[in-house]
Amino acid sequence: MPPRDRHPDRAAGHARPHRDHRAVMRPAVPRTRHAVETTYSHVRVEIDLAHELPAASRLPFLDELGSILRERRIEDRDSLLELSGALLSALGTRGFGRVDHWEIDPGGWLPLPDVSLAGSGEPVEHLLRVLRSDRCQELAGALGFLVRLSGEGDWRADAVLRRIHRERDHTLSLDLWGRFDAHTTHQVITALKERLPVLRVQITETTPRE
Repeated sequence: MPPRDRHPDRAAGHARPHRDHRAVMRPAVPRTRHAVETTYSHVRVEIDLAHELPAASRLPFLDELGSILRERRIEDRDSLLELSGALLSALGTRGFGRVDHWEIDPGGWLPLPDVSLAGSGEPVEHLLRVLRSDRCQELAGALGFLVRLSGEGDWRADAVLRRIHRERDHTLSLDLWGRFDAHTTHQVITALKERLPVLRVQITETTPRE
């Protein structure tokens, strides 16, 4: 019995195709060591929130907030005050430590913190001071909380926290201004998730820096 041909194409009378090595030689594409990171002068983030803070979240300011409300015999039915405090706490951890403007709806502007005082504290501490003032009733009845914070350099954050009409859930619109990339934006969103009952996050607008 003749030996079996290992190459069926040869046995069938087909010539082996000639492989042109020059056809597969391509110039090497230079690779950069690090990709250029896109930076933005503005990032808008839209967030859907539940109406209560996570059960596992026991932020330090909550006990003091509860004490103030009990003293004033106020029930925070919509949890807007707790959510506002958690928002200020989260942004404070990312460097937004100065309150440039804040207001409630309805109710209007709130007094700005006196930065000349020694140990004036974080933004959430300023909120607790306002709650101890004669504006407490207005704050407790507010349906919206608006704040502008700033930090080092040109960083600025505009936040609008609102209760959804006829529902108990809330929405948060956050505009970040300055110099942000994917990493720094993610850090801010992570801080919010750690302190707020986040249901959904969506980046809806970005403006690249020129």
